Amino acid sequence: MIIEQSFTVRASRDDTAAFLLDINRVSACVPGFEEVEEVEPGRYRAVLGVRLGPIHAAFQGTMALDDSEAPQRLTATGDGRDRATGSVAKVSFAADLTEEQAGETTVTAVVDVALRGRLAQFGTGVMRAAAGEMVEQFATCANASLAAVPGTATPHEAAGAEMPTLGAAPTSTPATPGIARILLRSIWKALRAAVRNLLSRRGPRESTTTERRP
Repeated sequence: MIIEQSFTVRASRDDTAAFLLDINRVSACVPGFEEVEEVEPGRYRAVLGVRLGPIHAAFQGTMALDDSEAPQRLTATGDGRDRATGSVAKVSFAADLTEEQAGETTVTAVVDVALRGRLAQFGTGVMRAAAGEMVEQFATCANASLAAVPGTATPHEAAGAEMPTLGAAPTSTPATPGIARILLRSIWKALRAAVRNLLSRRGPRESTTTERRP
């Protein structure tokens, strides 16, 4: 499954590339990152948690970043496995950075995801919808991180509940939907669209009456 998304950040292309290559800053903006460890330069071991209703998956795997074409283009590959659900994921990522004007950069990302196991039951439409909302959240946090200076709010504080960490303890303030609720909402939208499509194909039904005999 190939997913294409783009977002704009208020930073130069060089600063944006530096941000995307900083695994600690990036992981702070991606909901579900539980552990990140550098194995060697450009290669990392990570755990990404995903909760969907009763299903909780913790993908353990590795990822590699390639900055040979930076700052114009960044690429990455990764793979992970969740033992609980038996799901396996392989991901390749490519991002093109275009500085539209001074201090503003558009990131166009193409992600190729191959998923097997229980989590593969969710269709591509659901995954694309969820990816779109996650990219919006990531862009919000990235802008906050790039704009942060010493003494100001951290990316998570600036982005507020839009950047939830899965499994975090509930707070007194209502949180913006995380990955699970985003996916569930996307499933509902897909089902509603399917029902509308089915009804439109059937067309209006003819009314019939049954004559009762005494």
